[in-house]
Amino acid sequence: MTRERFVDANWIVPTVPELKVVERSGRWLCLNPEVPAWIFTGKPGALLLQKADGKRSIREYHDEMVSNAVEVSLPKLTEFFQSAVDKKLFEKPEREGSLVSWKDRKLSALYLHITNRCNLQCSYCYRESSSHLAVLHDPGKLCGLLEYVKPFTAPGMEVSFSGGEPLMHPGFQEIAATSSRLEYTNRLLTNGTLITDEMADFIAAHFRSVKISLDGPNDEIHSRTRGRGNFARAVRSVERLAERGVKVSVQVTLTKSALPHANEVKGALPALPNVAVRFTPLLPMGRGTGMESEYIDNDEFYNFASGQGSGTRYTRGQCNRSCHAGMGSLSIAENGDVYPCHLFHAREFHFGNIFHDPFEEIFFGAKVKAFARSMDVEQNNPICRDCELRFLCAGGCHANTLHATGDHHGVDTFCSYQKRIIYDTLFASSSPTPSHPLKQP
Repeated sequence: MTRERFVDANWIVPTVPELKVVERSGRWLCLNPEVPAWIFTGKPGALLLQKADGKRSIREYHDEMVSNAVEVSLPKLTEFFQSAVDKKLFEKPEREGSLVSWKDRKLSALYLHITNRCNLQCSYCYRESSSHLAVLHDPGKLCGLLEYVKPFTAPGMEVSFSGGEPLMHPGFQEIAATSSRLEYTNRLLTNGTLITDEMADFIAAHFRSVKISLDGPNDEIHSRTRGRGNFARAVRSVERLAERGVKVSVQVTLTKSALPHANEVKGALPALPNVAVRFTPLLPMGRGTGMESEYIDNDEFYNFASGQGSGTRYTRGQCNRSCHAGMGSLSIAENGDVYPCHLFHAREFHFGNIFHDPFEEIFFGAKVKAFARSMDVEQNNPICRDCELRFLCAGGCHANTLHATGDHHGVDTFCSYQKRIIYDTLFASSSPTPSHPLKQP
């Protein structure tokens, strides 16, 4: 590791104004929320960091420790502070703001609803899709859309094909092939009931990953939300795609009814390294708004998810201010209307129509800019602004609070779950015990 700064015994230890200290089983997490950065240490190290006043040197702290019968050598104490410096604990970042490069930014992700027609009638569908809905645009128009936005996109922009059920669009293959030709990174969201061997071959050639919904380990449970006879077809689609090397994410929606069986889903799937299972709670949107008795709470979600591993890795010095909705990603409805996110398809978040309005005016317009600013974790509410984990969680998912309260500025309804999971992840990233009371793992 290349060190940007060396400390010695005469180095003045800076103060960390917002230092947060959390202890678990004799390990002390010391977090600087502003960077964010953190170290693990023993109790003496945590106390030292809490006492740091920006006036005293390492040597002076060593003298104080010796006078209090704390046995630690001056070189060891210097090493402790050097390690804290290396791990960015004392940095004072200059916030440039998330909108400085507004005109220079590129579209990195596009959620494309090619149709809202669907062959299923899922009980909690957030889009309220149906087999009775018309396909609004032919493949030529949607291929033209993908060509049209190309100058505004980042290399390898992700295009998530969604619906409805995207395979219900008669031009699905033509649209996906066009996206591949334009060198976009294609991702598919599907219920998995229409994937034949031939279709699996096509998907393997044109899609980086596929997400398939599965709400239980058998047809009896899965059919409660998605109708009878669909479970076996969805599982067979997972197998077909996985066998062809496609990365498959099986999405399980957690409800009170499904929760006792959710851990059994993995056992119904092929044991292949490119098949993963992800869990999300049922949210009050679309048809799900009338299913209050099925919502799980923070404790239920945490008790279930804490044994699953979050899969998230946090990087010291990487400040996450918000999700990318409106900033680097957009969602386009089946009629061409543009929104910041697929969960924000509402009149107040309507930015324009891709088929009627110049995309440059949509993407760089004042309405999108105001929305992106409203998503900043330090701008939307005082609870998030003052939270020590704000730059790690970035305020969570604003769609959760939007659909629960009607206002996307509020605290994520799963805030308490997220905080516990983040602390679990940070502690799990360190070795169990420091080698001495000051040295962090």
